[in-house]
Amino acid sequence: MAEKRLKKQFTMPHTFVILLIIIAAAVVLTWIIPSGSYARVEDPLSGREVVDATSFSYTENQMVNPLDVPMLIVDAFVGNADLIALILLSGAAIYMLTAAGALQALVATIVRRFSSRVEIFIPLLMLVFALICTTQAVNTFIGFAPITVMLALSLGLDSIVGVGIILLGGAIGFSTGTLNVSTTLVAQKIADLPNYSGIGYRWVCFAVFYVITCLWLVRYAKKIQKNPTLSPTYDLDKNSEFKNGDLDQFGTLGAANVPYDRWMRFMWKMFLIWLGVGAVLVVIAQMINYGPM
Repeated sequence: MAEKRLKKQFTMPHTFVILLIIIAAAVVLTWIIPSGSYARVEDPLSGREVVDATSFSYTENQMVNPLDVPMLIVDAFVGNADLIALILLSGAAIYMLTAAGALQALVATIVRRFSSRVEIFIPLLMLVFALICTTQAVNTFIGFAPITVMLALSLGLDSIVGVGIILLGGAIGFSTGTLNVSTTLVAQKIADLPNYSGIGYRWVCFAVFYVITCLWLVRYAKKIQKNPTLSPTYDLDKNSEFKNGDLDQFGTLGAANVPYDRWMRFMWKMFLIWLGVGAVLVVIAQMINYGPM
């Protein structure tokens, strides 16, 4: 009888390993891809030197010696010390708010005052997570999912509404990149754009995405309140341990008892709406020549 070979499960490498692979690939590409450069011109509006997109020309190949990589990494840290410090401090500030219980207290206050009004309760909680995620990643607050699921179930809603308050709210703030240091600011520094340029346009995107998402989620929540059997997670929610759970518990999205396939059955429509609205806003911005196009 042949022995059964156990399939070795793939495990995601450590972040530093992934970064080293990317650096190694970039070094190899310097020996393959021809070198080139762009001329820089002064922007009359900001007074900064910006890249002239029409000025590309090939230059003498500058291959990177693998032995120089450690010093290049150090030079990059030194050259971007201000940005690195800003990312570390902004992340630490949010961690302190969470560790001190300030964010939990804010959520509890909203729940006590507006839990009987779904049309107010959902937009307010979503706004809290959306505003925080203008500076942080959404996964920072996944641990709050069991709390919002318990709240949703206690109001006669379903677990999808509970998870949606955090994930949809957080996705609005993160995707519009209004104040995000690790995405917007890093990208603008690489592109030689003024820090937080076009912020007005991003706030407009934030407002549009927020209003549309709130209308969608509140409409869905009221439909579930009237007829709970319409929920894709109705069978699971009936026996959910979160119906009588302790709001002091914390966990992950998996602990919220919402299977990925059922969550995505609800989410794909929202993704399409965001994609359509984003495309319309980009077209409008180009038509009125708003922002660095």
